[in-house]
Amino acid sequence: MDMKIDLIHLKFLGLIVPFFMSFMLAEIIISKRKGLQVYAARDTLANFAILLVRASLNLAISGALLLTLLTKFTIINFHLVDHLNKFWYWFILLLGQDFLYYWFHRYSHECRWGWSSHVVHHSSNYLNYVTAVRESITYIFSGIWIFWLPLAIIGYSPREIALAATLSLVYQFFLHTQLVGKLGWYEYLFNTPSHHRVHHARNPQYLDKNYGGTLIIWDRLFGTFAQEEEQPEYGLVHQIYNYNPLYILLHGWLEMFRTVYQRHNLKYLWTFPKD
Repeated sequence: MDMKIDLIHLKFLGLIVPFFMSFMLAEIIISKRKGLQVYAARDTLANFAILLVRASLNLAISGALLLTLLTKFTIINFHLVDHLNKFWYWFILLLGQDFLYYWFHRYSHECRWGWSSHVVHHSSNYLNYVTAVRESITYIFSGIWIFWLPLAIIGYSPREIALAATLSLVYQFFLHTQLVGKLGWYEYLFNTPSHHRVHHARNPQYLDKNYGGTLIIWDRLFGTFAQEEEQPEYGLVHQIYNYNPLYILLHGWLEMFRTVYQRHNLKYLWTFPKD
């Protein structure tokens, strides 16, 4: 079963990459025709450089390590889902993955150690489809795998979990745009471009909001939801204005360890300085 899932996963990725590229190109063309400043050359080139680093390093090494960690650290397996029919088996996997993603994402914003990886994704002044691929190569060190252990404990294989997470990330790619407005009733249950624009905004009222992956119901349930009202301004509160891919990928860790060293306090490994 795992080998079959691996093959499906690889074929899916092979098909989806050209699909993503076509959406990026279409967004560039449409935004230029509308006179919208959605892309900037240096920012876009930095994002593609980061994607190349991830493709060669993160996917090859960290992906395999993630599967290994999920396997090795799953000491307890209750096999609770083994006898479910296919619908409920995959429904619980997808819903459970989305619920756990919410908590991983929230941790990545509210804990300094997690933010040191996730800050990469928020460090652009722009929100577009290329921003979606601006991701860290260090999630494996900030503890991403821990959040998916409950799925392994109840009986899902690491590869099934990885497949569910991939489907969620594919959905989230389409959230990174300024060209799609609000979507009516769909907004109440699902994450949308409008909700995700709030998440990427640095406006004070939008900070640390809308952590959901596919569903927005978790934010509504746990008090982290915000509606898009005021025009979002994108990027970090303390923006870096740097287009060096290596600096973008590592500056979160450098800033965290610098704070710990300067203030002689290990608490800044998990908390943010207030000044």
